Amino acid sequence: MKNMLLLAAAALGIGACAAAAGQAPAAGGGAQVQLREEAAPSINLTMEQRHIIKEIILKDLKVPKTTADAPVEVGAAVPDAVSLQPFPAEVAQKVPQVKAHAFFVKDDLVIVVDPKNKQVSDVIK
Repeated sequence: MKNMLLLAAAALGIGACAAAAGQAPAAGGGAQVQLREEAAPSINLTMEQRHIIKEIILKDLKVPKTTADAPVEVGAAVPDAVSLQPFPAEVAQKVPQVKAHAFFVKDDLVIVVDPKNKQVSDVIK
C-alpha cells in the first residue's frame, strides 16, 4: 500500500513539473508534447479599433492582397518581398496606435507591421 501511495505521489509530481514547464505530460509516460503559446500583439487595439481598421482597409479602400509567402503570426519577420503600405490618414486619425506602423493584406487579414524591424505587431482578423 505504501508503494502505491509513493508511486501516485511521484506521478503527480512529474505532471506538476511538466505543467510548470509549459509541457503537457504524455498519456503513456513517454515523450512530452510542447504547448505553443501565441505571442501577444505589441500594440493594444480594442475590438472597435480593429473593426475600424478592417472596414476602411478591406472594404472602403479595397487594398490589394499580397500573394507573397508572408507570415501571419505576431512577432514573425516579414520578408522583403512583401510590400508594406503606410496606414491611410483616416485610419491613423481614428486609431492613433498604428500611426507609426505599416500594413499588408493577406487573405482577409490586415497584418500590422513595425517598419523599423519588419516584425508583425498584430493580426486583425
